[in-house]
Amino acid sequence: MASTQARFADTHARLGVVPTWGLTALLPRAIGVRRARELSITGNFIDAATALQIGLVNHVVAHEELIPFSLQLAEQIASTSAVGEILSLYRQGEELSLQGALNLEATSSARRPFNAETFAKAGRETAARQRNEESE
Repeated sequence: MASTQARFADTHARLGVVPTWGLTALLPRAIGVRRARELSITGNFIDAATALQIGLVNHVVAHEELIPFSLQLAEQIASTSAVGEILSLYRQGEELSLQGALNLEATSSARRPFNAETFAKAGRETAARQRNEESE
């Protein structure tokens, strides 16, 4: 997320240095290789709206709303063990082919315990949450 006042740039080339912490591997994965190349070799700044458009950030909010919005979004993160596992699958899957990532997810799901009553309860709570959000 970013404030409407945020600006982003990769200024390595303008400073005559080469990134050493993974920018050339991570930025293309986030925004596409052509955009990443352009940002890296020009050092041009982009505003928050452009960062949102190209997928560098997920949300742009008024500057004074950034912290409240961030805290509200953090509160919406599910409080289950699945969150850590899902994030781990994303991290591991980035390194794999599509088929490898699909296999990894299937293997992970097969190992995960399943309780029908717990699942049904979580489903009812999720449906109630959706109804509450729609009525607000």
